[in-house]
This record gives sequence, structure tokens and C-alpha cells, in this order.
Amino acid sequence: MQNRPSLPPPPPPVEISSWPDREAMLADRAFILGALVRMHLGPARLGVLAMWAGLTAFGWLLVGTALAMFEQAQDVFGGLAGLLSLLLGVAALVPGIAFVCLYLARDRKVRALLVEWGALDRDPERDRELRLPGVSLVWLLLSFALGATGLALCVIGPASARPGERPAR
Repeated sequence: MQNRPSLPPPPPPVEISSWPDREAMLADRAFILGALVRMHLGPARLGVLAMWAGLTAFGWLLVGTALAMFEQAQDVFGGLAGLLSLLLGVAALVPGIAFVCLYLARDRKVRALLVEWGALDRDPERDRELRLPGVSLVWLLLSFALGATGLALCVIGPASARPGERPAR
């Protein structure tokens, strides 16, 4: 059973006038654009994307741990622990990557439909409701925090290195 709503169809070509008047077309456009914006930027969408990205990061962490275990293994049990960590990492990494890719493909389709429906006509009054400033700000701040954390880690690691010292293992 599928929980997510199906995507609306693209708008009919401009030469085919399927609406009785401009107001009916603008009402349909506003309704479909509202549904597409909620699909594309909604808080549930952010949560699901974070969940799959977190699963992918966890899988990558386990694969990296397995590689370190293999390198430092001194007996059979260390090798088995590394193999177990590798298997668990791959089991988490593969579905995480697959679902992130599926969500990105759906985002491209939603974005294309947003562009097509938005190009039908302009309606500044109804389009104002589609902006969702709070949700957009949350997406922006989370992206900024992730980028700033990555930049800080890339700067702190090399800056804390001392000449002649080997990194701790």
C-alpha cells in the first residue's frame, strides 16, 4: 500500500484550452501548485530525507570501522568482527543510497511539474501562499549547518596536525 500521493499530470498544451475561463485555470493551477509545493518542501519530506541520509551515513561509518578492524586485526576474532561490521555496513548503506536516489528522482519530477504548472500564467495573489518561508528557512539553516560542520572538520583536522607526528589510530 502506497502512502504518498501520486503526482498530478502535467498541464495540457497551451493551444488546447481545457478551462472555461482564466479564473478556473488559475484556481486549478493554484491547487496543483500547492500540492506540489507541499510534496517538495514539506516537513515530512525533510524528515524522510534526513532518515535515509542518516542510514547511509551510518552504513558508511560501519564500512569504515570494518576497514580499520581489518587493518588492526591480530587474530581470527578481530577479522570476524571486521567482517560482521562490513556486512552490517553494506546492509545499511545499499538501501540508504537506493532510497536517497529514488527520492532525488522524484524531486526532479516534482520540480519539472512545478515549472510547467507555474509557466501557465502568473497569479501573484495565490502564488504568495506557496512561498512557505518557515519551511524554506528550516531547509536553508539545516543545509548551512551541515556545510559549516563539514568545513569546520576539514579545517580543524589539518590545523591540529603537528610536524613529525603520525595521526592517532
